Amino acid sequence: MRIPHYGPGGTIPPPRLVAAWFKAHVLNAEQVPLWAAHWIADGMDGETLRMLAGLDGTDSREVYDILPAALDDAQAPMPDDPNAAMRIYDDLAVL
Repeated sequence: MRIPHYGPGGTIPPPRLVAAWFKAHVLNAEQVPLWAAHWIADGMDGETLRMLAGLDGTDSREVYDILPAALDDAQAPMPDDPNAAMRIYDDLAVL
């Protein structure tokens, strides 16, 4: 089994996991626009998601401000705290 590696040169995390990372305040904004572009290529769409994909990721505040609406476009709404933690732990268990 191949263990996913998220980030440069690795796999693209699903929007639901990114929503959990955002909610848990452990998300690094730098790669998020690239991930959004991949989600669009995978068939997800929405105006805010396209705006996110167009950012360069250097301004983390800009990414964080637009991310919740972009995740809604990707049908990955922001989870509540317990569900965010469970998503993160479930992903770690798979790794």
